[in-house]
Amino acid sequence: MVRMSKAALLEQFVLSVTESGGFALVQPPNHHPFRIDLWVGENAYSVRLYIWNMSSGGPSSVRPEGEFRIQITGVSSPLLIEPGIQTLLLGWESQTQTFAAFDAHRHQTFGFSPSIQVRLTTLQRAASEGFAFQTRGNAETVVAFLPRQMVNYISQQHQLHGIGRSQFEENALANLLRPEPQSLEGFDQIPQERQTTITTLHRWARESTFRNRILQAYDHQCSVCRLQLQLVQAAHIIPVNAPGSNDLTSNGLALCPSDHAAYDRGLLGISPDYRIIVNDARLEELRRQNLSGGDDTILNHVSNSIVIPSQASDRPNPQYLQQGLQIRGWLDI
Repeated sequence: MVRMSKAALLEQFVLSVTESGGFALVQPPNHHPFRIDLWVGENAYSVRLYIWNMSSGGPSSVRPEGEFRIQITGVSSPLLIEPGIQTLLLGWESQTQTFAAFDAHRHQTFGFSPSIQVRLTTLQRAASEGFAFQTRGNAETVVAFLPRQMVNYISQQHQLHGIGRSQFEENALANLLRPEPQSLEGFDQIPQERQTTITTLHRWARESTFRNRILQAYDHQCSVCRLQLQLVQAAHIIPVNAPGSNDLTSNGLALCPSDHAAYDRGLLGISPDYRIIVNDARLEELRRQNLSGGDDTILNHVSNSIVIPSQASDRPNPQYLQQGLQIRGWLDI
């Protein structure tokens, strides 16, 4: 089992924020617990990070088999919890490459070197499904998740620790986080606030899986300009809310933020034979409005072919590309 230093654990956290679409700035002094400011789009968060390696719970004579834990060491009681700053209480498990998040308010005061446990099966479910939940004996909900879900966890921390309070809710969560969830009779019996959180989790799981597949298929580079630098996004060819949309890799493109916006607004297009095209009428209108600065960055790509995945089944479906153009206002392609 790999044990990471506090500096390495902090780096893992920062990388996870980046992977999940945010930006993290560690505030001085750089020691545990860490103070970090985060930005996700237009939203800003201030967090205090408590983080430890997770380890097996010890011999079966002492702890149940398959139990992992964090050992709260190196800090004094009580944990620092302040208005306006989110306190994160995290464990990192290197084998499953997952985080386990505990409710800091439930562990604010503690005795000498306490430990907090989570089942290995919970971490394994998180590794395959993005998120997993476990209700501990003290009614605390432990949230386990992959690094690419970090900003989602931070944005909904309070709500996530408030779900899974019954076996029925745990079953609903497990079902909706599967790639192909089944209908769940009685879902409307769950309180509305927690219904909303559970369906949000389902959406996150879909988005995360789609994004991961697209970026891997395109080697994490923009299919138009070939930019990498961890700035690439996963774009649907047929938009999510349009008829016929799906989360197949063949309905996706890897695009940098600028090309993604240009594609969605119908300024830049991809033809069914994978050529890059520009909407001349829209570009001319922008010129009349004196808003065409930088048009050369788009025009330089005209008639080039996009980068396509090496695996044929991952390549953009020409029918999807045609439909995507029509939805975005291209009439003559």
